[in-house]
Amino acid sequence: MREVEMRLAQLIISLGAGLFFASVTLAEQVCQGAKLTRPDSRYESGLGGLEVKDTVSGLIWRRCVEGLQWDGKQCAGEAIKVGLNEAQELAKKAATATKRAWRLPTHAEMHSLAEKACKHPAINAKWFPETPQAMHWSFLAEENNGKNPFLVDFASGEFANWINKSPTNYVRLVRNP
Repeated sequence: MREVEMRLAQLIISLGAGLFFASVTLAEQVCQGAKLTRPDSRYESGLGGLEVKDTVSGLIWRRCVEGLQWDGKQCAGEAIKVGLNEAQELAKKAATATKRAWRLPTHAEMHSLAEKACKHPAINAKWFPETPQAMHWSFLAEENNGKNPFLVDFASGEFANWINKSPTNYVRLVRNP
């Protein structure tokens, strides 16, 4: 009887490991339909790959969210979640350090990155790799005055008003050409 219990325990452990690895596989980007709403051809690389230009809107995006660095192949490091004031400070520091007018995006700008045909993440993963599948800061208007913050969720591509949402979120900076 003891041997049967041991084999049953091994089987349960094996099945559990298989389910774990299957759930990791399911977390990969899933795109429905043949036509992407944000195809690769929409974007161009700039500044050695650190920036991505959206040829439709003309906006220039940081390829990686804050905390990650482009290494020539991927965004490496650890993405950081920060509060609203810290997000605004990150934009100011980036602008000062690079002498480029980096800022937090408006809700419409951030939502323009959302790849509506894909989930997990809901963004063009070739041009914006390692994008956290979570909420990212944005604003209703370009002034970024701390009023009317909005969030865009790159797990689903959906957006939400900040009221009663997470006090810390990810940051992807943008600038005008």
